[in-house]
Amino acid sequence: MQTIFGIEHIEAAPSCVSFGVFDGVHLGHQAVLRRMVDNGRAAGSRTVAMTFDPHPDAVIGRGGPPLLLTTLEEKIEAIADCNDPDVLLVARFDRDLAAMEAEDFVRRVLAETIGARCVVVGHDAVFGSRGRGKIALLRQLGARLGMPTVEQVGSISVHARDVSSSAIRALLTQGDVVLAREMLGRPYALGGAVVRGHGVGRSMGFPTVNLHPDAGKLIPAPGVYAGWADVGREPATRQRGGEQAQTAGKHWPAALSIGTRETFGGTELAIEAYLLDYSGDLYGQRVALKFWERLRGQQRFDSAEALRAQMADDVQRTRAALPEEIPGCTL
Repeated sequence: MQTIFGIEHIEAAPSCVSFGVFDGVHLGHQAVLRRMVDNGRAAGSRTVAMTFDPHPDAVIGRGGPPLLLTTLEEKIEAIADCNDPDVLLVARFDRDLAAMEAEDFVRRVLAETIGARCVVVGHDAVFGSRGRGKIALLRQLGARLGMPTVEQVGSISVHARDVSSSAIRALLTQGDVVLAREMLGRPYALGGAVVRGHGVGRSMGFPTVNLHPDAGKLIPAPGVYAGWADVGREPATRQRGGEQAQTAGKHWPAALSIGTRETFGGTELAIEAYLLDYSGDLYGQRVALKFWERLRGQQRFDSAEALRAQMADDVQRTRAALPEEIPGCTL
């Protein structure tokens, strides 16, 4: 998959296109992208997924953007892994693009700049100034502008609940990483740099890595989770008009903790991971924590010994909870 930054850098060619924010690249997004890729390949056309950065609500939303399910780098990786279109076009979302009328977006961006002949969108897709463009207008304009195929993919449900980025955010803030995982089609990931902590875990026989999370990312509810630490992954290097390179890493089973270290009177939120069967120094490296199951909520213990015993139990439960392999995309 080639990743192109900026609408102005793509060359027009007959294409099947989908567009959206795609925050989370969840099952609904994957269904749209899969349909677009299938249609494009059947027609022998280039397949182009267009996303927007920053999140549109950072430019036009009231109260600022939502906490993100995926950074741009994570989104790029997930789209490549789950659907692998020929091109991912990252369009800078600014006030000029926000003010573009719906008709101009279809004509100037989709038809003329990209060369769309086929468009696939999600059930709730809107476009153009104030989101006034809807599927009916897209079909009407498509018929006039050489885009005879305009398809809308219906919503996806999991356990009778509609899949959406906002629904997944709500689940994660409640600590329900299992249903969030099922909606995402893979475990939720929280990445960041490893920083020095207070050494509490090490003093108790469970040395942990302390994570400084990527800015703007949603942090799941406080508690202890079974999951993995993906070690040695570097963020994608942005190359205008080029491809993204990722450094392969190694997954370590891990007991993940989010909390304020109440037993020791802490007040600041700490994100920690005890990597099972790992020894080494990870300071300064990037780690992505992947959440599989919530084991318990945050607790205050009467003594360090009581906490040590609980941590030992958390590690045993982590071993028992995790499958051998990290599930990938489900579509």
